[in-house]
Amino acid sequence: MTELKFIGQNMKRKDGPDKVSGKAVYSQDVKLPGMLIGRVLRSPHPHARILKIDTSKARALPGVKAVITHEDTIGVKHGFVETPRYPADQDVLVKDKVTHVGEEIAAVAAIDEITAQRALELIEVEYEILPAVFDAEEAMQPGSVEIRPKHPKVLENLANIGGKTETEWGDVEQGFAEADYVREDRFENQLRTHGYLEPQVTLAHWESDKLNVWTSSMGTFIKRAKLSRTLGLPYSKVRIHRTYVGGTFGGKIDLYSHEYCAARLSMLTGRPVRITANREEIFSAYRHSQTLTIELKTGVKKDGTITAQRIRIINNAGAHRGSGVVVIFLAWGFIMGPYRIPNLKYEGYAVYTNHATRAPQRGHGAPKVRFAIESQLDMIAGHLGIDPVTIRLRNARAPWEQLPNNDNTHEAGLIDCIKEVSRRSGFLEKWREARMPAESKSTIRRGIGMGVTSYMSGTLIYPNGSGVIVKMNDDGSFIVLTGALDVGQGAETVIAQIVAEELSCNMDDIKLIASDTDTTPQDIGAWISGMTYVTGNATRQAASNAREKILKVASQ
Repeated sequence: MTELKFIGQNMKRKDGPDKVSGKAVYSQDVKLPGMLIGRVLRSPHPHARILKIDTSKARALPGVKAVITHEDTIGVKHGFVETPRYPADQDVLVKDKVTHVGEEIAAVAAIDEITAQRALELIEVEYEILPAVFDAEEAMQPGSVEIRPKHPKVLENLANIGGKTETEWGDVEQGFAEADYVREDRFENQLRTHGYLEPQVTLAHWESDKLNVWTSSMGTFIKRAKLSRTLGLPYSKVRIHRTYVGGTFGGKIDLYSHEYCAARLSMLTGRPVRITANREEIFSAYRHSQTLTIELKTGVKKDGTITAQRIRIINNAGAHRGSGVVVIFLAWGFIMGPYRIPNLKYEGYAVYTNHATRAPQRGHGAPKVRFAIESQLDMIAGHLGIDPVTIRLRNARAPWEQLPNNDNTHEAGLIDCIKEVSRRSGFLEKWREARMPAESKSTIRRGIGMGVTSYMSGTLIYPNGSGVIVKMNDDGSFIVLTGALDVGQGAETVIAQIVAEELSCNMDDIKLIASDTDTTPQDIGAWISGMTYVTGNATRQAASNAREKILKVASQ
């Protein structure tokens, strides 16, 4: 294999100098002349019918330039998922019923923060308080408080079901009959939020019949698509500009109402409008992670070989589908990846409750699903008298092993990874030592554990396509146009490394123009762990094509 000079090497990050010098421009740093401050009025109730909204006092307040409610929208809904099976179910501003604390009702644009806040206080909303339900299993029960109608394809006598996924292979009952030991457990995990340092912030400017937007996000092209749709504008009239992003972790993918409101308010006033979420709003009203309840039944032989699994997952999706239906779909992929399971039955439910809508967070359910499976596997190993390494190696999938969905594991080196981790960490010695009776009365204990997870990368789900353009300048330097958004994961550095490797040039000779929907090609965005695979391969092809053209010209 040819030795690589840039790939896999410790290179200076492209974004490093800007960030350490303070020159990096985030959305909050962008300031435009005549900029107005926007604020959003949010529901104080988890579930209530809106009987009346009176904005007259707010509109009359000096310094207020615009006030919007649902009546000022075109009535187009949006959602994390927008497909025929799972149509959009979220209004940018609530029409007639709020379904979680913090849901957006109205927005104002004013000359300063104080005036904007005062305007919100002058908006009068009359509510009819409705019963609320926060527990997913309670919300599922027939006769429970209806947050939204259940999905029409779910025929079971259940309530508030936003979506369901089920799959199976083999003969699960036969697998359990063949098992020497069967164990059933229930695992619950709690709510987590993303904790990014930079809050959600959006600046919008309607100028010369064009909407310009600077927003903290995970993908400029998906933001353009959703803003265009909800505003009724063609893509050509919406431009999302690139700014640095101060943390995302899955929480800044789909459209937020404040992004729509900033844009709509700017269109009404003809002036730039910026809306910045405060930390209280982020905790109370913005997207958080999925909370899953996992019921897991596993059968094994005496040597720890898995014979069957039955898994039921209930996802508290919050007030809208959000990404809740995506998690229950991905979950069975997270289940089948690491270990051989000859017989499996899986059911996943996304359930509406009166919590805020959910979003992906670091693995989109994978850590929670694997936590349950790996925890139970340790329990089974303990019952059988098998160590954690042996039971995992006994069930681990080999490279290029066929999966039940006709995919395969490709070059995945799980078996070698388990062996190497065990060897380098001295796992078995430490594990055995931790199991010995404590010699002191101290309450402090030290232990070691092992867990296995897997995640798909570069999956072909729209819009997971990326384009890259590589241009050579007369002096031999290069310009790379890419829609990839660097959110701290090193996207621009990776792309520069690939170009440098293909063209045998220095990374300092490569200038990147990134994440601008008017000037760069379409990109997947910084989500579903696909940037290096999808955008990286597009980069390699573009650089390779440029190299071939350079060599052709040189040969003449």
